[in-house]
Amino acid sequence: MRGSAVSGRLVLATFFSGFSHGLLWAVLAPYLRGLGVSASLYGGLRGLSAATAILATILAGLLSDRLGARRTMSLGLLLYPVGMALLSQGSLTAVTLGFVFTGAGMGLSSTAMTVLASRSVRDEALDYSFSYSWGSSVVGGALGSFSGWVPWILGAMGWEIASGYRLVIASGALASLIASPIALGVPERSPPSSRHIPRLRGLGVLRPAIASSILIGFGAALAIHNIDYYFTAKYGLTSRELGSIFGLQQLLLGASMFALPRLSRRVGGALNLYTVLTLSSVPLLVAMTLTGSYLTASAIYLARSVLMNLSNPLFQAFAMRLVPSEMRGTAASLLRISWEAPLPPGRALGGYLLELDLELPLRITAALYTVAITGMWAAYRRVLRVERRSL
Repeated sequence: MRGSAVSGRLVLATFFSGFSHGLLWAVLAPYLRGLGVSASLYGGLRGLSAATAILATILAGLLSDRLGARRTMSLGLLLYPVGMALLSQGSLTAVTLGFVFTGAGMGLSSTAMTVLASRSVRDEALDYSFSYSWGSSVVGGALGSFSGWVPWILGAMGWEIASGYRLVIASGALASLIASPIALGVPERSPPSSRHIPRLRGLGVLRPAIASSILIGFGAALAIHNIDYYFTAKYGLTSRELGSIFGLQQLLLGASMFALPRLSRRVGGALNLYTVLTLSSVPLLVAMTLTGSYLTASAIYLARSVLMNLSNPLFQAFAMRLVPSEMRGTAASLLRISWEAPLPPGRALGGYLLELDLELPLRITAALYTVAITGMWAAYRRVLRVERRSL
């Protein structure tokens, strides 16, 4: 059974890491909006975090190929709670530094996790390793997202709402600290040589994926990464509703990911499944802009998010299988950078567009996703035929 080959420690580490991320995602926008942070400033801070993550991603690829992915992942999981502690302080200086540290921690840990998932099992079990580790992370994120109710429960007990937000953000650092030593215990096959010099030769097969990731990353930054602010501004939501939306989204997504390996074999391979699911999500982006109902918009958003993100682990597994194990740190870094590079300008522009027209970022993103997904499918048609014959 290929699923039994997946490292339990990797699954556990990604769960705690996901819980920490989900907690912060649920409360950050209403917390900062309550402090007087505008949409433009919020987008700028998210852009700063993304720029830091890009630099950390470059470093993560190098460190994963030279020192090992588990050490790199552990380091990132230590930096992330530092950023959360700074965010909980509330001053603009501390919040700005908090975005820097959380971006660095995310860049290091996420990139190294991709490499570690590919090195902790044999190549024939990569789809299981990625689906289980991503699924565990997403389920953890779901449980963290429901913590958006905590500040309001504390408020009913006499706490100030801002103090409740700060407590939740600060307490979320503990989950990341727990994940760090667990990541160090994940087995890593074919440990890299300290003399290894990263190379780009042999990575040309990733060019279509890189081009697609750039467009998808820019589209996501424009609309999806500021979607919490969109819901807050359009419907007046608090962390209770946001936490419930994101938590339910993550639960549905995480539970579905565990069925991906078998499903992909039924539809002709990972890339076929990725294309069908992601393209199906695009019309729902436009549909969100056509309703004024919070419940309807939430239902559409949940469906869109699950369809768009469900098969990401299988695509990562496919991409890692295309390159040798000793180059996977460099490959993972390139793939992640191609997605993260458009985030700083995209988030900042998205925040600006939100102030002009709340619906415009979603509509632009729908167009970008369509071009990116269809273009990648066309480029990989030959690879799809080869993959289908190998199933």
